[in-house]
Formats: sequence, structure tokens, C-alpha cells
Amino acid sequence: MSSTESLRKDHYLIEKMLKSLNTTIELLQEGKKIPNEILYQTIDFLKNFTNICHHGKEEETLFPSLEKNGMARESGPIARMLFEHEFTIKLAEK
Repeated sequence: MSSTESLRKDHYLIEKMLKSLNTTIELLQEGKKIPNEILYQTIDFLKNFTNICHHGKEEETLFPSLEKNGMARESGPIARMLFEHEFTIKLAEK
């Protein structure tokens, strides 16, 4: 499996998790109770898969490749993705 294919699969999983989070939010807003185990699994996914595994792949492989091919790290897509990575790290700490 190529690096880009692996990242695409990661994005697919992350998108599925975001959809389930939206459903969870709706259920909570309706006053429904979500079992703690489901919430803990969601937090675990965010902390371990998204922040460590996926972001690690991007930061160690994708971003250096993009930089090598002329994309600036301090602005544009790389800077935006790094900002998002920091945001999700802070979000997971709460």
C-alpha cells in the first residue's frame, strides 16, 4: 500500500468518526445518555489514531515530501494542517 493510499484510508476512518461524533452530539442534545465505554473509545481514537498515528504519517512523510517539492511549511496547506494537528491535540487533552 502506498503512503498516499494509507493516508486516504486514514481520512476515510476519521470522517466516519466525525459523522458518529455529530450523531453523538445530537443524541446528547436530545437528552439521551451515551454509554461511557463508547465515549472512551471515541477519545481513544482521537488521541491515539488521529493524533499519533495519522498525524505522525503526515508530519514525518507527507509534509517533508511536499516541502522538498517547493511547498512552504510556514504558510499554505502545510501550515494549516499543522494548526489543525495542534488543535486536535489540545482538544484531546481536555
